[in-house]
Amino acid sequence: MKKNYVINPAFIVSCICLFSIALWGCQKEQQANDVKVTETETVTTSKAEKESQKASPPAELTGEVGGVPIHLTYSQPAVRNREIWGQLVPYGEVWRTGANEANIIRFEKDVWIEGQKLGAGTYTLFTLPDEKQWTVIFNKETEDQWGAYNYQPESDALRVTVTPQRQDKITERLTFSIDTTNKLIFQWEKLRFDLTLEEAR
Repeated sequence: MKKNYVINPAFIVSCICLFSIALWGCQKEQQANDVKVTETETVTTSKAEKESQKASPPAELTGEVGGVPIHLTYSQPAVRNREIWGQLVPYGEVWRTGANEANIIRFEKDVWIEGQKLGAGTYTLFTLPDEKQWTVIFNKETEDQWGAYNYQPESDALRVTVTPQRQDKITERLTFSIDTTNKLIFQWEKLRFDLTLEEAR
C-alpha cells in the first residue's frame, strides 16, 4: 500500500530560518576577518612609517646667534657603524648635510657668516665636503628640494669655507646646535665644524 507523505509547512519554515542563520553567521565571520586584515595592514604600515622616521628623524633648531634669530629644519641620520666621510658622504660632491629633504634655514636679520654678508631670508643649506676643508652653501632655491638632486649653483646666495675638526667623542646622530660664542655648530660621527654668525648692522 502506497503511503502519502505530507510535508509540514512549519518544518519548511524552520529549515529556511536555520539556513538563513547559518548564512548570516558566515557573513559575519568573513566581515570580522576582513576587519582583522585591514587592522593588520594598518599596523604594519604604521610600523613601517615609524621605522622610516627613526632612520633619519626630522629635527628643528630655533634660537639666536650673534643677535640674529634663526630657524633650521633638517633630518638626523645615524652613524650605525658605517664609514661616513669619503664613503657614505663622498668628498667633492654637494651634500644635503643630513637626509631626506634639503635643510632649510631662515635668518630674520641680515647676517655676517664667517665675515661674509648674507641678507635676511630663507635658504637651503648644502655643504661640499673635502678631506681638509668644507664649503658651506646657502642657496636661494627652497621649493621641492629633495636632497641635493635639484641643486643649482647659479642660485647660490653665499659660499663660505670652514675647516672641520676631529673629536674624540662620537656624535651618533647628525646634530646642529648653537652656543654662547655666536656659533652655529655641526656635529656628526667624530667631525665638527662651526660657523661664526653676527648681525649685519
